[in-house]
Amino acid sequence: MTSCKVCPLKAQCTNAKEGRRTVRIFDWQEGTYESEVYNKTEEFKKDMKLRQPIEGKFSEMKRFHGLVRAKYRGLKKVGLQCYFTTALINIKRWINYLQGINKSLQGTIDQINNKCSYFYKGGL
Repeated sequence: MTSCKVCPLKAQCTNAKEGRRTVRIFDWQEGTYESEVYNKTEEFKKDMKLRQPIEGKFSEMKRFHGLVRAKYRGLKKVGLQCYFTTALINIKRWINYLQGINKSLQGTIDQINNKCSYFYKGGL
């Protein structure tokens, strides 16, 4: 802060009559600095490559399977909704994987999608 006293742009930084400026450093500021340093490392770049496939699954759960908002109240019920949705996505992934091996599973995929849309519209 001592460099502010000699700065030629000091008049543009503050409108205070005393010509001073107050800067606050919060408790979480140190964590922010550590994060900025970490974001420039190679380890961060490796971690971000792992994030991409996961984000797609979260997006699918949110947009297509009703996880924008919880349908139930209570931590246990909401947890069950998340577990069932995750199980459904994994079943769909397995079917899509097997579909690459055997094209005759398309009817099974359509049946699962129909049942899921019925469930998330409040049918069960």
